[in-house]
Amino acid sequence: MEAFATAAGATVAVIGVDTADERSPAQSTISDLKLTYPMVSDPDQHILHSIGAQGLPATLFVAPGGDIRYVYSSGTALDTAQIDALATRYLGVTVHG
Repeated sequence: MEAFATAAGATVAVIGVDTADERSPAQSTISDLKLTYPMVSDPDQHILHSIGAQGLPATLFVAPGGDIRYVYSSGTALDTAQIDALATRYLGVTVHG
């Protein structure tokens, strides 16, 4: 996700959601992975439950205006090529070409 966020620049807003973690361990992970995109905290998993995701990781593709175009939640992380393909398909945005 970091590679996609960096390549996307201002074209796509990438926002991470720290789910079901306390703030300190989450911040440690953010620092260890050198994540630069903004993160919000959802310790009670409200977002996860509201989108109907069955588990983590989950990735939402949200259009301008807030319309959720696609929810990816298969239990495995997406790689950069998969994120690019989904962003193109559901948001009409090509980042890595």
